[in-house]
Amino acid sequence: MRKKLIIAIAFVLMSSVIFAESPNKDEKKNKNEDFTKDLFLPGGFFNINYALGFGVGNFNQFISTVSYRGFDANGTHMVNAYWGFGGGMGWTGFEEKFQRATYQFDQGAITGVGTRTYYNLDFYISGAYHPLPEAVIKPYIGLNAGPVYQTIQTQIGQYYVQDQNWQFKVSPEIGLYIPFGKDAEVGFNTGIRYNLISYNNIRYNLNGISYFQWIAGLSFLF
Repeated sequence: MRKKLIIAIAFVLMSSVIFAESPNKDEKKNKNEDFTKDLFLPGGFFNINYALGFGVGNFNQFISTVSYRGFDANGTHMVNAYWGFGGGMGWTGFEEKFQRATYQFDQGAITGVGTRTYYNLDFYISGAYHPLPEAVIKPYIGLNAGPVYQTIQTQIGQYYVQDQNWQFKVSPEIGLYIPFGKDAEVGFNTGIRYNLISYNNIRYNLNGISYFQWIAGLSFLF
């Protein structure tokens, strides 16, 4: 009888240990699955933006007007909660008209209404750091870099001088993402971007092209 009692107590203790460990193993498994999901499938977002441009430095002396013609589209894949990498493309146009006057060129003088235009189409890769991923308003710091195709033209009457070329552009930026709700997959994004293009032209008195852009648009999570 005593032997049977000892065996029964031992059986109860072993059963308790086994059933007590099972939930911990399942919990550990779920944590591993969540970690794997967050690491390899974190998602990202796609932005469609309007861009307003302001020339600075020598470029502002070449064209001093504000650019109301700007567009940008980009996508970012989040490798974790803080870091995202992707790429995009944009288009920007500046234009300024001058009063009728006489302009001197190497070939001679021309009298007429002058117009200066600058257009570019850029393609870039991007990286961004999101310091507060759990906040309602999510700030970010980013850097874009890539090739840009640009056209610079000065026109007086029927005559014009034009330069078309490929250059390299670097664009640091800061901004905010504001979702339209707690679990919304669409939100509003806005930021300031500084564009620096490696271009020099004595004729236009340009030592690099630089301009700021205020960007604003919609973000779509995926």
